[in-house]
Amino acid sequence: MLARREIGTIGEPIGRPSAGSPSFARKAMRLSSLSRLPTLLAATVAATLSSAPIHAQAANTAASADTAELIARTGALAEAFLDGEGRLRGFFPQRGSVTYVHTEHLDGRDSVVVRAYPAASLFSPTPPASLLGVLDMSYERQPVGLFVHQMKSRQVISPPLRWKRVGATRVVPADEPANAPFFVEWRREGGRWVVSAFGDEGFQRVPKRKWCC
Repeated sequence: MLARREIGTIGEPIGRPSAGSPSFARKAMRLSSLSRLPTLLAATVAATLSSAPIHAQAANTAASADTAELIARTGALAEAFLDGEGRLRGFFPQRGSVTYVHTEHLDGRDSVVVRAYPAASLFSPTPPASLLGVLDMSYERQPVGLFVHQMKSRQVISPPLRWKRVGATRVVPADEPANAPFFVEWRREGGRWVVSAFGDEGFQRVPKRKWCC
């Protein structure tokens, strides 16, 4: 249908005008444009076909995710927090951005803040101030409930830390609901699963949780 529409707008029936007729040049130009149409259409089709695998990969990322693989990957991420930053880097992307969702539990209500960070900034010598105490433990005054605190506390204070898949690529602790504020979401980069988004919590009052304090 695309080819027919293009031909209908570019070309029209060409008679036999004389070389001196006023319409000869115009019709010659139209004929030249029409002769180039197959090349233009071929280029368009080629571009469409070359982009198809990229779109298909993006669309099938969630479909191709294996539950056991995602749970194992999340478990390995948790263990990496016990080993330090060196291992952590291998679980985060090198390109694009990472989304951080922080839920602050206040008296009678929750406040949710969503931020996106360039992947390269997460482990830079000067990380964003809003990530302090989130991925790297502050042993002097570590806020309760942040990502690193929960990853470590849930393994040390109340093991074992088990996981379950609750969405396309989202994983939460096995004993918590699907909408748990503490979560990890994954995406594919270079043939491996890397963190696409993660969430944690903050508390106005010390929480009564088995993994805390």
